[in-house]
Amino acid sequence: MSTPSALDPGSDHMVQPATGTAAILITGYGGPCNIDEVESFITELTGRTHPPVVVESIRRKYLAVGGCSPLHAVAGQFADALSAAINERNESHTPVELGFRYSQPRIAEVMRRFYAIGVRDVITVSLSPFESKITTVAYRSTIAEALEELPGMRVIETPLLGSMPAYIHAHASNLDFAISELPSDLSGSTFVVFSAHSLPVADLLGAEDPYICGIRSASDQAAALLQLPGGKLSDSLLGVELYGSGEGRLHWAVAYQSTGNKPGAWLGPSLEDVVGRAAKHGYQAVAVCPIGFLTEHMESMYDLDVEIADLAILSGIEFVRSSAPSSVPTLVNALADELSAMITR
Repeated sequence: MSTPSALDPGSDHMVQPATGTAAILITGYGGPCNIDEVESFITELTGRTHPPVVVESIRRKYLAVGGCSPLHAVAGQFADALSAAINERNESHTPVELGFRYSQPRIAEVMRRFYAIGVRDVITVSLSPFESKITTVAYRSTIAEALEELPGMRVIETPLLGSMPAYIHAHASNLDFAISELPSDLSGSTFVVFSAHSLPVADLLGAEDPYICGIRSASDQAAALLQLPGGKLSDSLLGVELYGSGEGRLHWAVAYQSTGNKPGAWLGPSLEDVVGRAAKHGYQAVAVCPIGFLTEHMESMYDLDVEIADLAILSGIEFVRSSAPSSVPTLVNALADELSAMITR
């Protein structure tokens, strides 16, 4: 096997030399870097071609948020902040790099560059905070394939961010701030929605799927930090079965957004349905917390800030949503502490 170089063909990114043998690989879905990559990205993502009308509708969404996926810039800022925090804690330089499943830089490419500079321990951090077949499981599969060509390299996975107290605290703090931006006379008539990306039902393991359980647990914990009651499954809240609470100073529920084009049933209830029902049941505002997301991306900046905001306004209610927490210093520092401990073990 030929030794991979630190600078892969077709890449203009050089991994900084490590002074130890460990590196951090931040894994994610990826996204198109420009408008011309949209069609190839969604084709690879879904494993099939799409009619021109579907491609054009997706292109228009990306054009509305700058002509590319916001993920690259936002995740890059997260990686830079994490790198600075880790290297403040350790004497040796530890490379921190992004690797994506469906776009550049590819997970396998980054692992080969790490290998070329002497890295043998790769610690992974997933940008997807909760376990699912199409995110974290897919990342592991890609990593396992890459390892077959990198003898002596091992990969250590950090706990998913959705289980970290700092992640929950960051989301709760951002949500509390978003609610405070509403007019004071709406404080008692605001419906809170914890949103996460919908998934195909065929990719889930039933009601006890780790993704569903993880989202509900994180929502419960965030609600508790805002002194709201814990959730339960009920059809008495908005006339449809929801996980949430109709008690306390603010009522809340979990909903799922950004349903894809894959045929078949998708995980619900949909965020659109919940927002519409909240308006019909007399709530005057809706506050959305993207509990399923670490970073801002197209699903937050378009699906929430454009589509759901428009729906709320047309339904006659106010809309606010909290920011994703990737830039919250307490979260970055908590993760840096955990990674630093793993590096020195």
